[in-house]
Amino acid sequence: MPVYRRLLPYLRPHGWRMATTITGNLAAALLDGFAIALLIPFLNILFHQPAVGMPSGWVSNLLNATTGSQIIPGDEMRSLRNVIVLVLAAVVLKNFLVWIAGQAGATLQEYVTRDLRNSVYRHLAHLPLGYFTRMKQGQILSRVINDTFETRLILTQIVTQSMQSASLVIVYLVILFGISWRLTLVALIILPVLAISLQPMLRRLRKGNLRRGNQHGEMTSVLQETVSGIRIVKSFGTEPYEEQRFAEGSNKYAKSSVKLTRLALLAQPITEIVGTIIAVLVLWLGAREVLVGGTMTGATLLAFLTLVLRLLQPLKQLSQMRATAQSSLASAERLFEILDAPSEEQKDRGTRDTAKFERELRFENVSFSYDDARVLINIDLDVSKGQVIALVGPSGAGKSTLVDLIPRFYEPTAGAILIDGVDTREIRLPVLRSLTGIVSQETVLFNDSVRNNIAYGAPGRYTAEQVEAAARAGNAHQFI
Repeated sequence: MPVYRRLLPYLRPHGWRMATTITGNLAAALLDGFAIALLIPFLNILFHQPAVGMPSGWVSNLLNATTGSQIIPGDEMRSLRNVIVLVLAAVVLKNFLVWIAGQAGATLQEYVTRDLRNSVYRHLAHLPLGYFTRMKQGQILSRVINDTFETRLILTQIVTQSMQSASLVIVYLVILFGISWRLTLVALIILPVLAISLQPMLRRLRKGNLRRGNQHGEMTSVLQETVSGIRIVKSFGTEPYEEQRFAEGSNKYAKSSVKLTRLALLAQPITEIVGTIIAVLVLWLGAREVLVGGTMTGATLLAFLTLVLRLLQPLKQLSQMRATAQSSLASAERLFEILDAPSEEQKDRGTRDTAKFERELRFENVSFSYDDARVLINIDLDVSKGQVIALVGPSGAGKSTLVDLIPRFYEPTAGAILIDGVDTREIRLPVLRSLTGIVSQETVLFNDSVRNNIAYGAPGRYTAEQVEAAARAGNAHQFI
């Protein structure tokens, strides 16, 4: 349930769509139950019995109020025709409401999924650099793309199918209690039996789907690494090795999916077997009331059994919903792992909204560690404005790490970095990073125009002439 509660903020902006879906499904369920209840006067007229022919109660009163004026004494065919017209009208209106509710539900699930996906991406973009070095790129891609799609199934099941099924179950039960509360209590035995039967399976599905999500991330990681490093793969002739890595990941994912599918498919037969046993028991007890007790007519029993049998389908859908939702809940948990990770803004303790670099940059006894691995130890360095400094050393010596500490991609584990005497940790991150310009050792071209790539991060700030001048300065103007 905590995952459901955490999804509620994404539902609130679309409350009117949810209200339309719920109202439409409930009204459609009422009309569906009413159409089935009309079997009682239809069958009674067909077998030359009183039109309602059941003890006084709210169901009897409803049928008398709606069909009383349509029953013509002495003209059974016209009476049957009038009842059939009522049934058709109820069914047509019911399906129109189902369509309206379906449209609202489909729109709701797409917009909520969009908002969730955007929220995850927005938070991901503001996570510290350390998060991206610890997490595989394939795992991140899998969570943002695949897990947001899987989480959508929760909304599909809850807002559309389960709301519709739950409405039908409630309406059918109310009508069943109105016809015979004794038989209805017998029919309700199915609910605790199903809950006890399905609970162990649901727990296994939840854990299995979490594992499968991680396996999908590993498979995506291999794909991403191969595509991004395809030049190296081809240079070293390691295509067979990468094929084997991907095949192993794909095979694990496939086996996990097959195992979970087999487990999930148990929900429907278990529900149907239990439901059929209860239906046969109701049939036997109802027949005794008709033949021995005389407290119920055959038409009323047939309508009761029709409702009980119609009850099985929405109950099956609700039971399958819990099994199907386990995959979505596991994906939602993986998404919320990203959303729960503290962003740079949340960890930023800087208070200064203005900063300038006019004199010098100073490292004072700075140390840094990646977890337990010490990379920089007691670094002291003074750099004056305009001075050019080259950091030389073997790979892994900490050159990039030292530079990454200046814009606070990482925080020093000891010591301080000062800009004109001000500790960089006192400066808010956006202000601090506006003072820095970085030329990465990795060449990255975003899927955008050349102009936007050159002026990246400052849309509208530079004129076309300035962008062209930058291209010329970088010896790129000729091939652009």
